[in-house]
Amino acid sequence: MPRALFAYALVGAAVGLFAAAITGALRLFSRLFLGDWLGYFPPGPSGEGGLSQVFLSPFPWLGLVGFPLIYLLASLIGSNQGLSRLLLEKRGMPLEVVAQLRYVAGSLLELGAGSVLGREAPMAVLGHGLGRGVRTPENRALAHAGLAAGLAAAFHAPLAGALFSIELFYRDLGMEARHLTPALIGAFSGFAVYGAFFGYDPLLALHPGRIEGREMIAALLLGALIGGLVNVWAQLFAWLRKEARVLPYWGRHAFLGLVLGALVLVLPEALGDGLGWLEVFAGPLVPAGAVAVVFLARFFLTALFLALGGYGGPFTPSLVLGGLLGAALARGLPAPLDPGVMALAGGAAWIAGAVRTPLGAVALAGELAGYRVLPAVLLSAALGFYLSRETLLPEAESG
Repeated sequence: MPRALFAYALVGAAVGLFAAAITGALRLFSRLFLGDWLGYFPPGPSGEGGLSQVFLSPFPWLGLVGFPLIYLLASLIGSNQGLSRLLLEKRGMPLEVVAQLRYVAGSLLELGAGSVLGREAPMAVLGHGLGRGVRTPENRALAHAGLAAGLAAAFHAPLAGALFSIELFYRDLGMEARHLTPALIGAFSGFAVYGAFFGYDPLLALHPGRIEGREMIAALLLGALIGGLVNVWAQLFAWLRKEARVLPYWGRHAFLGLVLGALVLVLPEALGDGLGWLEVFAGPLVPAGAVAVVFLARFFLTALFLALGGYGGPFTPSLVLGGLLGAALARGLPAPLDPGVMALAGGAAWIAGAVRTPLGAVALAGELAGYRVLPAVLLSAALGFYLSRETLLPEAESG
């Protein structure tokens, strides 16, 4: 047993190192594709020192030419062997190491070029593959340790990362406890190494205040609203996925790049993972109407990216969508509500409903802002999970 525990920690530490390399590469590509080409620097999460100014150059039209080419290249380099593909391994369909590495490479290009999806996918896929590649009887447990380490690094949340890694495979909440220990050890070890490069602060600073009775009632209403919206979102995703089959694999990715290039001209806030913008919009300066516009744009854009096989994870866009909706409601309703509390409650509800990981969603909110938000988050996440019926992790198509 001590030898196995050491192996879990070692795999987690290695994944933390690789996750740091992925973050460094994404910063480099983002600066090249968005900053140097377009002059657009979207804000990043404050937990990694990313809340900087945003500039827009006189040449945003360059995205119309450059983004389709970048996404076309990503489709040729990468493969759609992301998080949803991991679920097929449990059904006896083996994973290909080369295909997973191609997925990570393609993800770096697309995420660096303004994709709305999350960096947690390449980190988790790489971690899972690293753990699975170790030739020991603990192969499956090591894969969970690596997967959890990647998710923990992406969100600065080791407990949530461990729970996410288990809930992804056991959607009926019948989690196998024997995999929870390696997941927890891998997650804490991975974040310990990753944090040495990018800090140990919570990823987001939403500054929730004291929860009053009105926040509890609003959290219930928000959870019910999100449960319904997730069902609509899933239906939109299914329809787009069906219609997109007429396009070749490379054509879908090039189309995604074209859509992003057009959005640069009218709504650049819709580009990127949106974590930095969530912090900005949860503050006191942005009116509810502006937040609602960005929410609607990301609602359709994220469904399009997931349906057409864009590289990246669904956790980050779910957190951003729920957070934006919660922040908009906090300002739009006549009763005074805390936007930080509502953003966390909304983000947890959307993750719980869309990705079917309620325990991890609640833990993530707690690790982002402290467990004083737990009463509102529990209500919202439980209702969002109960009322939604679909998942945004379908079986991946090969490419």
